[in-house]
Amino acid sequence: MTQDANAENGFVDRDEQDLGGWAQYDYRPNDEHLVSAFAYYYGDEFDMNDMGFLKRNDWLRLVFMYQRDYTSHPDSDWLRSSYWRIKPSYEENNDGFTLQSSVDLSYFWKLENTQEYSLQAHIEVEDPWDDRITRGNGLVRLDPQHSFEAKFLNRRGGDLTFSLAYVAENKGTDKLGHELIFEPQWYVADRVTISAEASYQDNSEWLLWDFDTQQLATYDADVFDVNLRLDVYPSSRQEVRVKLQLVAARADAISGQQIGSDGRLSPSNVPVSDFSLSDTALQIRYRYQLAPLSDIFLVYERGGFYEDDRNESSPGDLFDRAWKDVTGQRVLAKIRYRF
Repeated sequence: MTQDANAENGFVDRDEQDLGGWAQYDYRPNDEHLVSAFAYYYGDEFDMNDMGFLKRNDWLRLVFMYQRDYTSHPDSDWLRSSYWRIKPSYEENNDGFTLQSSVDLSYFWKLENTQEYSLQAHIEVEDPWDDRITRGNGLVRLDPQHSFEAKFLNRRGGDLTFSLAYVAENKGTDKLGHELIFEPQWYVADRVTISAEASYQDNSEWLLWDFDTQQLATYDADVFDVNLRLDVYPSSRQEVRVKLQLVAARADAISGQQIGSDGRLSPSNVPVSDFSLSDTALQIRYRYQLAPLSDIFLVYERGGFYEDDRNESSPGDLFDRAWKDVTGQRVLAKIRYRF
């Protein structure tokens, strides 16, 4: 990347070059077996976010996957298809610290009535290092970070479909947090759809970076996340989309954590505070098609944020305060015309 000095980069010329790439191999001898292998490498200075999403740089990842598909079940009149999958993987940064060494296990069932069930487990077989959570203040050696998920998708074909999921996962320590996720979708009419995603997390020991005290800390935290979406198509040339997101978190501080010489954490003598925060975002977009690949867009955006160093408000109060504490709102207009 080459960049001339400007106000955004502190008036420093930048000339950085690095390598990155990935490779994938798939082998499917028939409909029942699939073997895949993946390799990813990105150098320390490799940055392609201007061209697309990059999970991270300074990264080497190796993945192997085997999937066994069962496309028919002659001995069952209720099961349409199923599969199981095993996926071992290994990740490290370019200094050789193991970021993850794990095995993922999955099982999936699809019934004749179109209901779907799935189970997934992520099991780490080595204590991982985390080189990002401290925001550049050293590496941390964590306990294995496992996760488990069970998901159900109801039958298709009706006006209302929904999925339910339960997730249990470690949040930086050896204690599991729990999450419930509900995703409904309602086909109100041929041209009107309402969808949502609502989740609740109960994290009994969540490891986070505390910017006030410049240390890691553990919290007993609840997180509420609601996403609402409305899609309306008044005509074949018009589209109206409304998206609303509400997020609230309430956390009771447990203790600050100091990093030892071996990278392990232990309680520190520096106290940390409780906190609560909420964030809201609204977007209303209207699109009118003038011709193929030619459109007019009108967009209204509104955002709000609220933060407190106490945990005394209900989720409803947090949502209300973030909605009233507007951090920005704007109206955008765009015309795209193909000649």
